[in-house]
Amino acid sequence: QPSLAGAPLRVLATSGFAVQIDCDFSAYSDIAIGTAKLFNIRLMRNFSYPFFSQSTTELWQRWHISLSTWLRDYVCLPLDRWGHSQAWRMASIFATFLICGLWHGAAWHFVAWGAINGLVLAYATKVKPVRPSVPGGEDSLPRPRVLLRICMTFGIFCAAAAFFRASSIADAFVIYQRVLADLFSSTAYTSAINQVLADKFLTTSWILVVVLFAIEWVQRRHPHPFVFPDSRPSLRWAVYSTCLWASLFFMPTEATNPFIYFIF
Repeated sequence: QPSLAGAPLRVLATSGFAVQIDCDFSAYSDIAIGTAKLFNIRLMRNFSYPFFSQSTTELWQRWHISLSTWLRDYVCLPLDRWGHSQAWRMASIFATFLICGLWHGAAWHFVAWGAINGLVLAYATKVKPVRPSVPGGEDSLPRPRVLLRICMTFGIFCAAAAFFRASSIADAFVIYQRVLADLFSSTAYTSAINQVLADKFLTTSWILVVVLFAIEWVQRRHPHPFVFPDSRPSLRWAVYSTCLWASLFFMPTEATNPFIYFIF
């Protein structure tokens, strides 16, 4: 019910949805990759710390790599060969993301999601790409300029995700409208803080999100956060066991929705 919440809660919910689909999709990609290894089958990596990207171009090179590379090789590049101008290349990228939106569902809000990402990426062709070898850069802590680029990239991703998550274009516009209307309302922020603190589930969830990003940042030089090449087996298995028991502890006691991407 997007009309009933203030701007801070809408921003928090949209950011939370972005984190949710990252955890949801990268997790069952890892399950597929790990299960395939049991049969000596090597599947490609599907996520590479996308939320540490410093541009939308870099983000889509790190997010859902199997689909993004397929779209690049079989849709964007063939379209691009029909023309040689900068404008044609931008149009090819835009058309590719429109198709990507329709692939997710035959609904106007998915088309709008694809159009927003297509416009942003088409414009990004005019900007020198930033793709460091290490997500977020080599520094132990990101420099202010790097942190600003990471936050802006994440914000653009979330702004488009509002259309992806909404039930309709009308609901997405309600979210945008109320965010802009309440963005500088101190009452809305006070209410949001009180609601989050009063809800144990919300508080715990965001603490775990912060912990997740901290672990990913420390481990971002490895292909997966659970890679410990120089550690003793006892330490590795202590970490794995802790995560296993934590998963069982936080597991819902009632049936919940399946993986989000199962609907596509």
